[in-house]
Formats: sequence, C-alpha cells, structure tokens
Amino acid sequence: DRACAAITPDPPADAWTTGLLAALNVLIGGLIALYTAWLTNRSARRRQAVDALRAAAQRLVQSVQAFVFTRTGATRDGPGLAALLEQISAVDAAARRVGAEQVHPNTGPTLGKLAALSAELAKPWPDPLGDQVEAHVRSIRTAASSMHGAAESLAHAVDRPWRSSRGRGGV
Repeated sequence: DRACAAITPDPPADAWTTGLLAALNVLIGGLIALYTAWLTNRSARRRQAVDALRAAAQRLVQSVQAFVFTRTGATRDGPGLAALLEQISAVDAAARRVGAEQVHPNTGPTLGKLAALSAELAKPWPDPLGDQVEAHVRSIRTAASSMHGAAESLAHAVDRPWRSSRGRGGV
C-alpha cells in the first residue's frame, strides 16, 4: 500500500495557486529588470559627469599654463583672466554635478582647491622687473596642479567607488 502511494502522482494544484505563482514570477522578474535598468542609467550618468569633470579640469590646467606663459612674456597668444574664470566656473559646475550624482567627501576639498586657484589668479601680478614673478608663477602652478589632483581624486573615487583611493595622488 505504501509503495503504491509513493508512486501515485500528486493531485493537480488549484488554478488560483498556479496563476498566483505565475503572476509573482512575472512581478519579480519585472522588478529585477527595472532595478537593473536604473543601475545602468545611474552608472552612465555618473560616468558622464566624471568624464566632464576630468576634461574641464584638464582644460583649466592647460589654460592656466598658457596664461602664465602669456603673462611672463614667453608667448603673445593666451587666454585672458575672463576666460580662466569661465573655465573655473565650468570645473566648479562639473564638480558639483559629480557631487550630485554621488555624495562623496572629496567634493568639498576639490571645490576648496578650485577656490584657492581662483584666489591665486586674482592676486595682482608682480612687477615684471622684480624677483617675485617666479614665486607668483610657482604659486599659480602649484594651485593648478593641486586642483587638478583633487579633481582627479574625486573623479576616481566616484568612478570606481568599490576601490580604495589610498595610494593615489590628490586629496
């Protein structure tokens, strides 16, 4: 009797149970697909913001170098202070966009380094015949390099949040 009961198939499930299981499978699959699409979109937006920050910071450093060459007389063509201020605004906006995509503690130091660079550029240019020109140029280049390092550190930290930022340059 027990052997016959063991090989006897189970009675079919109720229709409502089968329908409920099918609906749950569809619902769970839809939620997984929605979450995956959300993560993909978020990652793409974050990557675009990081790329824009890197590009804006690199353009600013190159413009600062050209500005310094123009001011020291090494070349005649170069950006003016107004163009540099526009690029500083672009880096500021890009850093804030990155910070809006993912809150990160490196956002504040990056904006601080940008403000320090702005302050260095806003200082009056020393007398070209004096010996303070080299010190002023060095302080501007140091501020630009520090800002670029901080922006790169922020970009790296947001672009690769699962990796440690220890051992990298910048803040």
